[in-house]
Amino acid sequence: GSVRSVAISNDGQRIVSGSGDHTIKVWNLKTGDLENTLKGHSDVVHSVAISSNGQKIVSGSWDKTIKVWNLNTGSLENTLEGHSSEVISVAISKNGQKIVSGGTDSIVKVWDFNTGDLEATLEGHSSEVGSVVINHNGQKIVSGSGDSTIKVWDLQLLE
Repeated sequence: GSVRSVAISNDGQRIVSGSGDHTIKVWNLKTGDLENTLKGHSDVVHSVAISSNGQKIVSGSWDKTIKVWNLNTGSLENTLEGHSSEVISVAISKNGQKIVSGGTDSIVKVWDFNTGDLEATLEGHSSEVGSVVINHNGQKIVSGSGDSTIKVWDLQLLE
């Protein structure tokens, strides 16, 4: 299937890709070899992210779920459910404490990385949230939407 998203590990050793064939693939950046194929989503994998320590992959899918994987073993560690429609974008905070997701339900969600608990649901967009990111110090979330807006959310106010 078509490749929808790619990420590079901080150590520059691996590439992770999410595809229309419902899989996540782990590639060796130096050799180009396929190291692993992760299966578990039931629809298009639209977004992938690698934790800053290079240990975990987070994937967002049109199956309305976010999945957390062990990068080294390929094992599924958690499935986060809460979006009412397709997940388009996922991001991981640099400190590895938060996952942020956005989707066609016009919602941004904040999750605890370690427990998978939903911490916040951020409403304000009137169209799909196509992109989310967390700034370097983990205090701000930025979301971009089909409603032609970019919103900045203060994580400290959510705690």
